Amino acid sequence: MSRMIDIKFLTMALRLLSALTGLNFALYDETENCIIPPAREDRLLSSIKMNEKEQKSYNDFLSRYRKLTIEDAKPYIVQRFTLQYQVFIPIRHKEVNLVAMSDGFYMAKEDFAKFHAKWRERQGLTGRSAGDLAGGLKFIDSHTMGNHINLIKPLFENILSSGYERGELNKRWQWARTIIGLAANLKTDASFEDISRMMVETVIFLFNADTAAVFSLNKGVLHPESADGRRRKTVLDLRLSKDNELVSEAMQGLEPVSETDGHKLRYYGVPGDINSIYLFPIEDGAEFFGFLGIFNSSLEREAFEAVEDICRLWAYLFGVKKTKGRLKEYSKGLDLVSAKISALFKHYKDQQALCDEIVNESAALIGAEKCSLMLPDDDGDVLKI
Repeated sequence: MSRMIDIKFLTMALRLLSALTGLNFALYDETENCIIPPAREDRLLSSIKMNEKEQKSYNDFLSRYRKLTIEDAKPYIVQRFTLQYQVFIPIRHKEVNLVAMSDGFYMAKEDFAKFHAKWRERQGLTGRSAGDLAGGLKFIDSHTMGNHINLIKPLFENILSSGYERGELNKRWQWARTIIGLAANLKTDASFEDISRMMVETVIFLFNADTAAVFSLNKGVLHPESADGRRRKTVLDLRLSKDNELVSEAMQGLEPVSETDGHKLRYYGVPGDINSIYLFPIEDGAEFFGFLGIFNSSLEREAFEAVEDICRLWAYLFGVKKTKGRLKEYSKGLDLVSAKISALFKHYKDQQALCDEIVNESAALIGAEKCSLMLPDDDGDVLKI
């Protein structure tokens, strides 16, 4: 996901936002990883963090509201144990979910006075005057904070959208460049096994797939031609009948199919250490070459469509390879026939010897035990041996 986020631009925006609002903001992803830390912490919070117990309580507080903000997709203004308020703002674009979190601020000076009077010894603030601590504190009324939230949320969603789209374009460009480069550099004498192996390696590299394999259909059963990834050994032992419901669905429509339900996968005969499967047909409209299987991986829509494009390209390469093989065999056959015909010229003066040689060479070419040559009689009405 980090490739889809313009960290540098977002950091600059956070710093500018801090200058405009007086608050320092941090940015967290949906797994609670801090993507951009705050520029600085207020003096009161720094003092509180000296107390291990209160530090843990504060961390639990932050975690709870970061999760709620993601789940509910709405901003929270929450008062913490210092009687300061803290803002949590959801920022979303497509599958990217972030939380912008402010540092603490008071809405009224009376709240700070109450906190200092009640908690200063417990929080390790002994010896520090209220005036000393208040010098670094922020005071913002609820109306002003509401206006800040209404501005911050769309601003950051627009920034996130812009970075995401640039990241998508860059990712697609990298995919296309890699695929085109591999296809262009494919050796003309590459075997089907070589092409299959390259296809598997490409998919694992580009889409961070856990495991991938190319399957061919042999006597009604799908066999892996090439496999790689974490579950390579499991997949190499996998055999799926064409009558298998999942395979049958993919073959009938020649469209990708997927399954993530563990019970269904076991029913289809897929081993227990495989928890998801995608099957992409490799076909060029005229001929079916097999399937690309991707296992224990999740594909976003863009990645799914890119894999479909790869399968179409590789189907074309398989088709070219197969056509080239056929042409090579035809060429060999024509060369052989041409050589045999040339050898017959020496018998052109002796009709019987010529006929005998035609029969012998024809039988040798087609692997027949016996062969006959039938020619028309003098009147051209009857064929004679």
